[in-house]
Order: sequence, then structure tokens, then C-alpha cells
Amino acid sequence: MATAYQRHRRRVLGWGIGLFAVLTVVAVWTTNLRIEDDLTASSHDALEQAGIATTGVDIEFSGQDGTICGFPSEAVAAQAEHVVAVSTASAKVAST
Repeated sequence: MATAYQRHRRRVLGWGIGLFAVLTVVAVWTTNLRIEDDLTASSHDALEQAGIATTGVDIEFSGQDGTICGFPSEAVAAQAEHVVAVSTASAKVAST
């Protein structure tokens, strides 16, 4: 049979592990959103600096994987893929 002190230690340890888990989930979630926003903004800026029109272009990131859609031609899409890949890391570009 566990003593009162042992039960207290288990309870404190349980709450500590639970709190750590919750804080970890919140930290990962908020960091992921910030990374996606930063990558979207830097991709948009890189396309504009390269002289590629971004009107009608949809830039989306899920984590660090990006998809950019809405280019008028394959040539522009290929140029945009190179620009974004150099500026952010890698992105999948689709022309529509």
C-alpha cells in the first residue's frame, strides 16, 4: 500500500507531465503557424522582386511544404518555381 507521500509524488508527477504535454502542443502549433506565414510572405516578396505578377496567384503552405497556383502559363510557373525554391527551400508550383 502506498503512503500518503508516495500518492502525493505520483499526483505531482502526473500533473507535471500533463502540463508539459499541453505546453509542448501549444508551442508546436503556434510555431508551425508562424513558419507558414513567414514562408508565404517571403514567397510573395520573392515573386514580386523577380518581376512575376502575383495577382490571382494562390500561395499556401502546410508546414514547410508549399503549393503555388494560378500562373497564366507553364513558363511563368517554371520561373516562379525556381524563384520560390531558391528563396524559401522548396515548393510545388502548379499552373492553372
